[in-house]
Amino acid sequence: MYGVNATGPAPTGATREFYIDKGGIPMKGILSVSIPGIVDGWLIAHRQLGKLPLIDVFGPAIELCEHGFPVSHKLASALATEHDRFGADPYTQPIFEPDGRPLTPGEVLYQRNLGNTLRAIATQGRDAFYEGDVAAQIAAFSDEYGGLITQEDLARF
Repeated sequence: MYGVNATGPAPTGATREFYIDKGGIPMKGILSVSIPGIVDGWLIAHRQLGKLPLIDVFGPAIELCEHGFPVSHKLASALATEHDRFGADPYTQPIFEPDGRPLTPGEVLYQRNLGNTLRAIATQGRDAFYEGDVAAQIAAFSDEYGGLITQEDLARF
């Protein structure tokens, strides 16, 4: 049996004092986010146990992201529940509410940026995520929304 703990560390700015001043660590939102360790976890597991090329492993997910998939009733319900949040956000609105309303069952969900990210990881490895353009985009998003993750945090991981 082989296991991988892909939990990422807290950003450098996530100090005890910072969260005391905020009244604690929130359960949701940008200040609850750690450095994404899952990508490194995938690559460690693949390196240790993988038999297929990484692009073949990620291929089906990339295909779904790029060409879309029909929204299920359960996903449509979740999107409707999150309408106020997703509809007001310039990053999530074009994905989950492209016509200004939550996607409904049977409509096609595309996640092209996610597909691009997965393709970069599959073809360029961990540096594409932790040190490349993806890292810059994550850090910029974090900064824009008042988060703590920096490019240095990602590169250090």
